[in-house]
Amino acid sequence: SQASMVSNFIDINGLRYLPGKRWGYDANIFVDMEKGTYTFKKVKLQVEDNVYNVEGTVKSLKNYTEYDLTADAEDANLASVIALLPEEQLDAFGDFNSTGQFQLKAFINGKWSASEQPSIEFQFGLEDGKVDSPRLKEPFKDVSFEARFSNGEQRNNQNSVFEISNFKGYLNRELITLSLKIEDMDRPFVDFQADGALPIGYLYGLLNNPGITSGSGEVEIKNLAVKGLFSD
Repeated sequence: SQASMVSNFIDINGLRYLPGKRWGYDANIFVDMEKGTYTFKKVKLQVEDNVYNVEGTVKSLKNYTEYDLTADAEDANLASVIALLPEEQLDAFGDFNSTGQFQLKAFINGKWSASEQPSIEFQFGLEDGKVDSPRLKEPFKDVSFEARFSNGEQRNNQNSVFEISNFKGYLNRELITLSLKIEDMDRPFVDFQADGALPIGYLYGLLNNPGITSGSGEVEIKNLAVKGLFSD
């Protein structure tokens, strides 16, 4: 089966995904209608210019659907992850991209029903890369980091965790290191640490304020630690 389409939007649990995005697939899918089993082999799922390889099975029964799927990306970059974010995050990060050794894997395993959700996990990271945006005077260089999302043992928003670890990169030859952990997506608890220097002349564009047209100097950060509820 092959398909090519455009989504105006897809709403899942109150969040809007893939607004105005081109997507489609080229797939070999083996179907057993009596057992309700769909086996995915050599499936290429495309979102904009990013291609994901998907393999596994989906079993559709009367009261639940059972998933056992894995996915990774061809020629992945940061934009391939950002394209999957909800619309609110797309507005903030939609113009970021990367080059370098980028890895992306995703896993969905378990039952999805009125009372259950499957285990969902994303892993991605960058080594020896560059992160760029039109709002940066020049890209972050020699960037490396690891990132992970999991919906936890209870498989819900309250037990979900998003984590960025071992982030380091250079902007105008200034080193910045940071880590970030967010727990409970319904009432986010943030644990953030950073150290380094940020040259204002290269970063003011991230503020996205038309009244700010230039900048100079740098902000030195020494062992900054922020921990607590995001609402506080």
